[in-house]
Amino acid sequence: MASGKSTVSRFIESLRDNTLVVDADRVAKDIYGKNQAVLDELRKVFGNSVFKSDKEIDYPFLARLVFSDKRRLKKLNEIMFPLVKSEIEDIIKRNRDKSYIVVDAAGLFGSGLSSICDYIILVKAGKKRRKVLLK
Repeated sequence: MASGKSTVSRFIESLRDNTLVVDADRVAKDIYGKNQAVLDELRKVFGNSVFKSDKEIDYPFLARLVFSDKRRLKKLNEIMFPLVKSEIEDIIKRNRDKSYIVVDAAGLFGSGLSSICDYIILVKAGKKRRKVLLK
């Protein structure tokens, strides 16, 4: 988080014509927004407290909840990673005409998305640098 992945993705996009950047976080939010089964599962696993309303997730609260407890993060990943991977694979199939497709994803390895990548660029920032960016 806050290591600069999106900045690097946008930079690559600006350098190379016919490039598509796929933001895994945005894909996940789209899934939350259109998949009632996912919302039902989140409610079952994490309770109503992760919702602002019946169908709207309180993303900051959910993030605090899962990033403070590895078991909860693992459960969220079990719910979301297969769906996010499948959707990104579909996006890639629909965009075969692109010269380059950059997948901007924090969970690249955990989700299995690394298996569909030709190249992987690691963007890393120390805790001190990330702390400044998150303020």
